[in-house]
Amino acid sequence: MENVDSGTTEEVQDDAGIASIEDFLDRIEDPDESMLQSFQTDFEIVKESLDITTDLNDDNGSCEYKANKELSEKWESDAGSVKPNKKSNDGFEDCVFKGTVDSLNFPVGPGTLIYTNMDAFTGTFDHGIRNRTGVRIFSGGETSKISGTWVHGFLTGKARIEYTAGGYVEGIYKVGVLHGFAREFGIGGYLKEFSCFSNGVRIGWIYKGMIGGGYVIGKVDDKGDLTGKDIAFVYPDFRTAIKGQFTGGVLESGQECRVTSSRQVGGVIVPRYSQVQGPSYSYDPAST
Repeated sequence: MENVDSGTTEEVQDDAGIASIEDFLDRIEDPDESMLQSFQTDFEIVKESLDITTDLNDDNGSCEYKANKELSEKWESDAGSVKPNKKSNDGFEDCVFKGTVDSLNFPVGPGTLIYTNMDAFTGTFDHGIRNRTGVRIFSGGETSKISGTWVHGFLTGKARIEYTAGGYVEGIYKVGVLHGFAREFGIGGYLKEFSCFSNGVRIGWIYKGMIGGGYVIGKVDDKGDLTGKDIAFVYPDFRTAIKGQFTGGVLESGQECRVTSSRQVGGVIVPRYSQVQGPSYSYDPAST
């Protein structure tokens, strides 16, 4: 019986279009940190292309963003004073500050925070315990190190979070949540994800790297999830793909197609495909 939901027409392969995808991958896989900043310069253009106007209503965003924003606004008038070498609090945890304070007991210049759980922050303070730039080292847990700037208590601007098991996330932050382009590298250095965020919610197109090679590529839904019927897993050869319905980045049902060219959407180079054909596939997790 003919499958009326899939076509068999092959489109002409555009080698220049495929080369654009490969060049784009070279860029986003490059560990050079300056790469993200080059994308960030087009962030507002990207949001306009997606009809996103969150800055006009800054209450839109993830639940974490909304909670952080409320607390950050409270701390705008309270940068956090300390008692040098005595127990203080950074707004979240007890710690001891070692360094110089100004006339109002606000930390200023080089200094260190030692937390009760033996975590430590070392860096430069800007007239307050909650305004600082430097590195926090964690004594245990999933996170090993955070490098960045905290403003009114929350990560702001470019930051990098490293994991104990390996891998890291780097991106642009706003009141503690991702706001702009970001990428995550997995254990061994493979690109685990390249995506864009607005106030803590993924927007636009995403490249989700898979162990063993290849990418799931598609546009996230309004919740920021990689869910929809026009998403594809592209094999490492970047010529072959399985396109169809994905939920949370996992293939529910799809058929084979060819990568024929590419286009730029929301600041991201994404593939064009031939019509799907052949049998339907779904994700089959390996059994142990």
